[in-house]
Amino acid sequence: MNAKAQRTNAPHPRTPAPGQGCAGAPLRGRVSPHPPSPAPGRGRLVCSLRSIVTTAVLALAGCASLPPPAVAPAPTFSAEGFSLEGRLSLRQGETRHHVGISWRHEAARDEIFLSGPLGQGLAQLNRDETGARLLTAERQLLTAADWESLAERAFGARLPLSNLPRRLAAVPLPPTFLVDGWRVDVLDVVDGRPALIELRRDDIEARLKIDSWTR
Repeated sequence: MNAKAQRTNAPHPRTPAPGQGCAGAPLRGRVSPHPPSPAPGRGRLVCSLRSIVTTAVLALAGCASLPPPAVAPAPTFSAEGFSLEGRLSLRQGETRHHVGISWRHEAARDEIFLSGPLGQGLAQLNRDETGARLLTAERQLLTAADWESLAERAFGARLPLSNLPRRLAAVPLPPTFLVDGWRVDVLDVVDGRPALIELRRDDIEARLKIDSWTR
C-alpha cells in the first residue's frame, strides 16, 4: 500500500457526542437545561452560586478556566495583611456549595481566587482603592463600589469581607465574635491561628477551612 492510500484510509478524529467533554468522556454533574425552581425564601445566594457553578461546568466542557494566580514572593505581613489557602463552603437551607479559596489580603488591596474540585478557576475577586471586581472563567466582569456590595452581587449575601481580615489576624483570636451582623465561631486553632471558622447570619452559613496561613 502506497503512502497516498495510507493517508486516505487513516481514521478521522471522532467528534465528541453531545454531553461529552473534550476527550469524549461523559461530563459528570452536568447541569440540566431546565433546573427546578428554588423553594421560596432561598434568597439570591442559591441563584448566584448556581450561576457560578453552571459557569464552571460550561468552562470544563469547553476546556476553559481562569489561570491560577501568579506565584509571587510572599510579603512580610502585619496585623493588616495575610495570605491563606483553604476551602470555603456556603449553605442556605438545604443547598450547599464548596470551592477552593486562595486569599491574599493587604491594607490597600485584596485578591481572592476561587477554584473548583479539580483546581479549575471559577472566579477571581479583586479589591483596591478604585472599587471591587469579580471576573468569571467565561470572562464576565462584575463591578461594585466595595467588597460587601460585590459579595452581595456574587453570592447573594453581604459577607463581611472588609472587617473580617483584621479579626482573623488577631492573636489570640476570641472563640466567638460578631462582625457586621454575622456571628463568627472559631471551631479549630492550629499554632495559634484559626484553622476552621464558621459564619452565620439568618439561614446562611459559611465555613472556611484554612489549610495554610502566612502572615
